[in-house]
Amino acid sequence: MKLKRYKRAQKILSFYRYNYSYQPPYRVLLDGTFCMAALQNKISLSEQMPKYFCEEVTMCTTRCVLEELVKLGSKLYGAFVICKQFEVERCSHEPSLPASECLLHIASRMKTCSKFFIATQDRALTDSLRKIPGVPILFIKYNGILIDKPSSATNEECMKTRTDVDKIIEMKKQLLENVEPVKRKKRKGPKGPNPLSIKKKKKVVSSGMSVTSTKTASGKRRRKKKAVVCTPSSAQ
Repeated sequence: MKLKRYKRAQKILSFYRYNYSYQPPYRVLLDGTFCMAALQNKISLSEQMPKYFCEEVTMCTTRCVLEELVKLGSKLYGAFVICKQFEVERCSHEPSLPASECLLHIASRMKTCSKFFIATQDRALTDSLRKIPGVPILFIKYNGILIDKPSSATNEECMKTRTDVDKIIEMKKQLLENVEPVKRKKRKGPKGPNPLSIKKKKKVVSSGMSVTSTKTASGKRRRKKKAVVCTPSSAQ
């Protein structure tokens, strides 16, 4: 069961890394409902959150969340103790807003500001977050941390982005097809020597004489001398 849960988490994390540039160390924004659920299920967030992500994780909350927990009194004191041990993210809300409105406001600005995973058990807040593309949501169920699958709004935005990219690629392809190819000049090979400029090989005449003999009618041999002409091959 744990292995299946971790594989599912890695698949969804890859989706957000590829489509929305989420990179470790991941930042997780907690509200009081999530911290209360962790307390009830005896989950150590500092220990279990990095294990679930298989990466370094920075957890934080907001001043609005802390002030709301203080107002709610002793019933949520345990959640307050867990929340206040984490970094407090500046939300600049004066006076403070309800925790759900504060987190929703931060989530709506994540395309231009820091990127967060929103950790909450608030169903109304979760439904509102799902309408914002590219917002990953964490919740606790079956005594463990889970990441919500990408919402319909997120999937639709990704499909639109891919369609736009495909259109741009197709336009570039058509432009390249309409461009006439540049004719390259053929490179001529190295020229051989001019045959008219090549000197002919001279025949070497030898001064030696060869003697041949022929028979005459009287039966006597008659000797003749012939000059021997040597060609360059025979001179060697």
